[in-house]
Parts: sequence; C-alpha cells; structure tokens
Amino acid sequence: MTGTRTKGKSPRSAVRRAAAAIRQLVLACKDGALLGSESEMLQRIGTSRPTFRQAAKLVEQEQLLLIKRGIGGGFFARRPASSGVAHMAAVYLHARRATVEDVIRAARPVFADIARNAAMRADPHIYSRLAAF
Repeated sequence: MTGTRTKGKSPRSAVRRAAAAIRQLVLACKDGALLGSESEMLQRIGTSRPTFRQAAKLVEQEQLLLIKRGIGGGFFARRPASSGVAHMAAVYLHARRATVEDVIRAARPVFADIARNAAMRADPHIYSRLAAF
C-alpha cells in the first residue's frame, strides 16, 4: 500500500499544512528570532517528526527559515532577500526556456500580490508609491 492516508487526507497535505504553520510562526517574528528547538517546534506544530522535517525543509528552501544544528542551534525566522527571490525566478524561467511573453505572464500575479500586500499596510508613503506605480 503506497501513500498511507490519515482521516482521508494525504501525507503530502499534512506536510503542506505543517509548512503553512511554520510560515505563520516565522512571519509573526522578527528576522533572526529563535523559534525553538526541534522538540519545541514539534510540540507547537503538532505533527510527526518526519512530516515536520519535510515541512521545515520546504520553508527553508523558501528562505523563510534558517535551521542550525548542534549547540546553539534551532529554528530561526528569516526574511528572504529580494536578490534571492529574483535569482530563483530567473532560474525557473531559464529552465523553462521562457519567452518575453512568458516572463510578462509570470510577472503579472507577482505585481498583483505586491500591490495587495502594499495596500494592506497603513503607511501613507507606501500608498503614494503604490498610486505612482
């Protein structure tokens, strides 16, 4: 039997749910803040160790989590650098042999998310920059 299921949900969705919970914890903290040890995180997230580790790796790949092993280690909140995000987008588009039209199509949802996030902030400076954009 492949892909065991728990309560009608696939293991992959458990990993996604755990990753979403980790993201939420990270985004509630300042950059560099200690979220806790693996044991503490397992307790907070409420999932199995294998599921947690898969989810943590996903969030680490998104550059939102820093995992340090050993003494003084643990799980730390991280904010991705715009250069890292741009690099990953460039790698993706290059791997797909994207045309200019593909790049424009890919950028539209990003611009929409940026505008939505900026509009949710109560900063008049951001509002004026958004209006100018």
